[in-house]
Amino acid sequence: KGAGAQLLQTYVRDTQLEVPFSSSRKMMLTVHQLPATEKRLATLQFDSQATHVAVLKGAPDRLSPKVTSVAQLQGSVLKIPGARISDTERQLLSTQNRSLAQDALRTILLAVCPLSATEVANLRAACDAKGVDEVLQQVLASPSLTFLSLWGLRDPPRAAVPGSVEE
Repeated sequence: KGAGAQLLQTYVRDTQLEVPFSSSRKMMLTVHQLPATEKRLATLQFDSQATHVAVLKGAPDRLSPKVTSVAQLQGSVLKIPGARISDTERQLLSTQNRSLAQDALRTILLAVCPLSATEVANLRAACDAKGVDEVLQQVLASPSLTFLSLWGLRDPPRAAVPGSVEE
């Protein structure tokens, strides 16, 4: 119920192509079908060939080297893929990530990748043949992998931490 349930109903998740988070990967991926009538997800505008969107979130040190573009503002929407990421933008991303980490925040990078029907079919075949890690590798190699945002999250201390600090 609520907004999250409505989003999942509108942008149906392809569970076959889901790559769960693991400590070795330090990232996760979900693939969602776009509505046939509109190639949008809220203010994100995808090209006309896109039938699905891959959403990746994970450690910036793993994801940032793979992003190839940044969302580009066009009127009231963000075009995906946008402009090619510049060296300056990549450096800014690294600087911001370090700044958040110095503030003791856990950082997460969010990226999206539009997928055509053919690309989704290829991902399904790769998943059947080699598993979900191959799905992840193919999406990470996409020339359309687009940086969307960088987040700094404050993890609350575990219940055992205050006692350990006192000792």
